[in-house]
Amino acid sequence: MTYEDSAISTNDLLAPPQQVFAFLDDPTVVEAHLQKRSLMMLGATMRYDVDAGNGQVVGSIVKMRGKVLGMELFV
Repeated sequence: MTYEDSAISTNDLLAPPQQVFAFLDDPTVVEAHLQKRSLMMLGATMRYDVDAGNGQVVGSIVKMRGKVLGMELFV
């Protein structure tokens, strides 16, 4: 599904799948762009809170918090 105001990017990765998965499984990597204000986020930022397992073990808890257009957002 494609939306009119969406962005799509495709890249070929020159790394083994284990290295790619380890990188993408790290919440600090995935959330880094959400900590910076952007027009796509309507100027909002998000903050991640992770448990002792850093969100990488079965049963880990990862929380996202932020404010969008003055409304609190919690996931």
